[in-house]
Amino acid sequence: MIYVLIIVIIILTIIIYQKNQDIGNLQNDIKSMNDLIKNIKSDLNNKNKIIESNNAKIEELKRQNDKLLEELSNYTEIKNDSLTLNVLDEALELIEKTKTEDKPTDEIKAQPKEVHDLEDLNKEKSEIFKIMENTNTNIFITGKAGTGKSYLLKYFRAKTKKKVLYCAPTGIAALNINGVTLHSAFGWNNLIDESEIKLSSNNLSLFKSIDTLVIDEISMVRVDVFNQVDKILKVANRNERPFGGKQIILFGDLFQLPPVAKKEEVEFFTDKYGGVFFFNSPAYKNGNFKFREIEEIFRQKDQEFIEILNDIRIGNINEQQIKSLNRHYVKDVPRRVVQVVPKKNEANSINMENLDKLGSQLFEYQANILVGDNNLKETDFPCDFDLKLKVGALVMMITNDQENKRWVNGTLGIISSLSPTLIKVTINGTDYEISPVTFNKYKCEYDRDEGKLEYIVESSVSQFPLILAYAITIHKSQGMTYQQIACNLDSCFAPGQAYVALSRCANYDKLYLTEKINAGSIITDNVVANFYKKIKEKEKS
Repeated sequence: MIYVLIIVIIILTIIIYQKNQDIGNLQNDIKSMNDLIKNIKSDLNNKNKIIESNNAKIEELKRQNDKLLEELSNYTEIKNDSLTLNVLDEALELIEKTKTEDKPTDEIKAQPKEVHDLEDLNKEKSEIFKIMENTNTNIFITGKAGTGKSYLLKYFRAKTKKKVLYCAPTGIAALNINGVTLHSAFGWNNLIDESEIKLSSNNLSLFKSIDTLVIDEISMVRVDVFNQVDKILKVANRNERPFGGKQIILFGDLFQLPPVAKKEEVEFFTDKYGGVFFFNSPAYKNGNFKFREIEEIFRQKDQEFIEILNDIRIGNINEQQIKSLNRHYVKDVPRRVVQVVPKKNEANSINMENLDKLGSQLFEYQANILVGDNNLKETDFPCDFDLKLKVGALVMMITNDQENKRWVNGTLGIISSLSPTLIKVTINGTDYEISPVTFNKYKCEYDRDEGKLEYIVESSVSQFPLILAYAITIHKSQGMTYQQIACNLDSCFAPGQAYVALSRCANYDKLYLTEKINAGSIITDNVVANFYKKIKEKEKS
C-alpha cells in the first residue's frame, strides 16, 4: 500500500508540476497577448491621433478653401460691380486731348493771337471760345447741367494765350479748376463795402498784370463780393472803367447752388442792391456782359429725363413728371449706389453706416500736413484728413490721373485690398494700387522778373486721393457725372439743390428716390427765373 501511495503521490506531483508548467506557459501566453493587445491599442491610438490630425488638417483646408472661394466671390463681385459704376466724362476727353498738368502755370504772353484750333469744340462752344480768346469782352457763360461748361473752361485754360487769374467762391470749386478762391485772391477785408481798399505790392502787380479774370460757379458769388472785386481792380489799375479795364469771364448756372447768406444779410443786400446775387451789383450792370447759354446737353440721353430736368430747373414741373419721378421710389437703396444729400453730416452718417456693415478689417489713414500748421481747415481740401476704409467699400477718386489717364475726379471704384501702407481699388474691372498725392491750396502772385503769373502753394497735405462714396453732398457732387444715384428731394432746403442732385445722374433708369416727392419738393428762385427771362428777351430784341 505504501508503495502504491508513493507512486500515486509521485504521479500527482508530476501531474501538478506539468500543470504548473502549463499554467506558467499559459500565463506567459496571456502576458504576451496582453502585451500584443496593449501594442495594438497603442498603435490604434496613434492611428486615431493621425486620423484626428488629418481630419483637423482637412477641416483647415476646407476653411481655407471656403475663404478662398469667398474671397474669389468677393473679388468677382467687386470686379463685376465696378464695371457698372462709371460713365465716360467729358473731363477725361479733355485730359486726353490737352494733357495739362496738375500745377497751374500761366506764362505772360504777347497780345492774344487768333486761335483757329477749335476741332475739339462743337459749333456753339467754338463761337463762345472766340469771344473769350479774341476779344476783351466781358461774358457770362451759362447753361443747363451737363452741357459742358466745365469742359469749355478747361479747354480755354489749355489753349489761351492770355494771362488769366482763375477763381471760384469755395475751396473745392477752386481746386476743381486748379485755381484760387476769391478770398485768397482778393482778401476778406477787401470784400466789405465800407472798408478802405488797401492792396499789397504783390496784389497790385497781380491785378495789373492779368488780362482776364475767370470766376467759376458764379451762382454762389454774393453781390457784395462781386461789387468789391470791381472796386479792387479799379484801384489796382487806376482805371475807372468796369473792373479796371480787365476782361471778366463768368461760368455758372444760376438755377444751381445759390450764394450763402444769413437771413439778415439777404434783407440788407435786397434793400441795398435789390438782391443777393452777383447780377444785382452795379458792377455787373455796368460791365456790359454778353450772355451766352450753352444749349446742347451731353450728360443725359433720355429725352423724358432731359425735359424733366429742364422743367425742374425753372420750377415748372407738372403732375405727370412728378408721377414719372416717383416711379423711381425705392424702400432700400441698392448696393453701392451713391446717395447725393444736402448736408455733410448726413453724408458722413450714411458713409459710416455702410462702412460698419462690411465685415472686413477697418484701416485708417491720416493726412500728412506738408505746408501749414495743425490749424488747417479740412473743408479747404477735397480729401479726408482721417480716412477710414474697408475691403469692399465704395469710394470716389478725387483727383485726375494725369500721367496714366486711368481715372478722373469723380470716378467710382471699390476697395479690393488694404494694408497699413497700401490701398488697392478696382475701377472698371481693373485693380490699381493707389499712392498718396499732394493736395495744394494756392495763392496767385505776379513774378515781375520772370514775367509770369505764379500759383504759389499756401498750404498742402498728402493723402490718398479717394473718399467714401456711399453718400456725398450736393456741393461736392457739382460738376460730377454718375451712372446711378439715390437722393431724397424732400431733404433739400435751398433753391437749385434738387436740380443739381438729379442732374448728376446720366441714366434715368438708374435714378432712385428714397422718398416720394411732390411739387413742394422742388425749390426754385423766382429772382433767378426772372433774370434769365429778362436777359433772354433783351438778347432777342
